[in-house]
Amino acid sequence: MLCLSFDMAIENSQGEAAATVALVSSLENGGIFYNGGALCFDGVFYTESDGTNCSVPLADSDYAEKDIPALTKLYLKVASTDGKWNTDATAASLGTAESTDRSGTHRAHTIDLSLMEGMFYAARGKTMSKNYGTGLWKEDGATEYTVPAVVATLDKARPVLVEVSTGQELHTDNTGVAESQAYYDAHNFIEFKYSEPVNIGNLASGATSDNQNVQAQDTFDSASSHGGALSQTENGITVAIGGKHDG
Repeated sequence: MLCLSFDMAIENSQGEAAATVALVSSLENGGIFYNGGALCFDGVFYTESDGTNCSVPLADSDYAEKDIPALTKLYLKVASTDGKWNTDATAASLGTAESTDRSGTHRAHTIDLSLMEGMFYAARGKTMSKNYGTGLWKEDGATEYTVPAVVATLDKARPVLVEVSTGQELHTDNTGVAESQAYYDAHNFIEFKYSEPVNIGNLASGATSDNQNVQAQDTFDSASSHGGALSQTENGITVAIGGKHDG
């Protein structure tokens, strides 16, 4: 799901915006792209989202046949599950090598939004929207036409806990020196896997000496703590843990 807004009111008094998005999505080359212009969205503008799913298509909203005010949040959904991106993807990056989408699947897509020129019009004056990332464009004062930059979309997706596993680390024989056994040798573990690197309170993401073999804490109620302690309840085991997006 991608959220976008325009810096001025968009003409939609006759439902033009919703109709345009639906029309261009049915074309072979689309009209609103991402991932370097290779992928299109599902052909619907949405006006509401809970952060996970989109609801209320523009054509069924209060703006169905009204101009869309400036900075109104509009949403686009991928056309299929194969078109998802990692939760830390941006216009310039896929995310880390081990990042995943909300389902735990690693994706190789960027969210560099491209739009064709004239897809939308200003509500006042009917000025056409410029193109991004496709076609040619000449800025004022320029002598040559160039392909314009894509919309520099930002990562606003939260990390998701995609997997929890338990097990026991392998045991190796002690040869008489401390380095012959890891500090976690034969230890039981509970492993939490997020869709992207996260900070756990005061433990920064990444394997460093500052965040390994750290004693667990009973609470995790501030950025200066990290939790991790286990407690037994009638429903099983509870772990004092959470996460904060790294960046």
